[in-house]
Amino acid sequence: DKFALAFDPARVGDNSIVSVMRMYEDPQMGLCGDIVNCFNMVDQANQLKYKLDSNRQIEILRNMILQYNGDAPDYEFVDSISIDLGSGGGGMSTYADALLNNWTDVQGREHRGLIDNECDAYFGYADRYPDAMNKLILLSPKKWRKQMVEEFIELMELGVIRFPSEWDGKEIISFYETTDSGEEKRRVYELSLEEQMALASIDVMKNEITSIHKTTNPEKTSVTYALSKEKEHMMHDDRFYTAIMLAHRLFELRRGKSMRSAGYETNEQIPNCVSTFDW
Repeated sequence: DKFALAFDPARVGDNSIVSVMRMYEDPQMGLCGDIVNCFNMVDQANQLKYKLDSNRQIEILRNMILQYNGDAPDYEFVDSISIDLGSGGGGMSTYADALLNNWTDVQGREHRGLIDNECDAYFGYADRYPDAMNKLILLSPKKWRKQMVEEFIELMELGVIRFPSEWDGKEIISFYETTDSGEEKRRVYELSLEEQMALASIDVMKNEITSIHKTTNPEKTSVTYALSKEKEHMMHDDRFYTAIMLAHRLFELRRGKSMRSAGYETNEQIPNCVSTFDW
């Protein structure tokens, strides 16, 4: 199992969202993905609810990467971190550039930087940042949005992307699991505050997804996917965008059938990490 992260950064107007997908090999379905977390980097201390400054957003993103990697070496259980470049390229200049550098966590341990070696803007940077691992995927929203939506639709129809059931707002959830003897046993689980926030945010993501409409121009030469007119001034689509970014990564891996090079041929154990549930 590995984790893919998708980051749609913002500072003022939109939400700044990080979503996480757990990827695993299913014997019948092949490589599948479960959406396990969705986090909004809003500044709770700010009365206008602006997002955290970019320095703190990068710090949170790095900590999330560590949490999903567990105690494994850099970044064994993290498949990729996709970042939306934004219309002005702020995703690169503010966030991806900062991630190039090695960094030290609160425990005093040094970690390697991250780079997208396929990005033209980073051509030749491997020599300048030799420790940076090729785990970033920088995406242009205008170039890839239509393709990513159609990939997402295809994967949803195949049933290889899954979301948790709608959360009822309770701190305790119960579900049934099959024991080694084949017996169905009821299990009760108390959600942490972080898990409650993740479930609530994923419910908002699902609402955004179902609010996206397909529009074709009169000449039927182009297709766009966006919020319906009656909802575009009432809600955001940032969570939706991170969902299709994650779908794009899953689609690439399934299409490329590069499981061995990506490390999915092994039965690796999931590291101890946050907001990973048995749905």
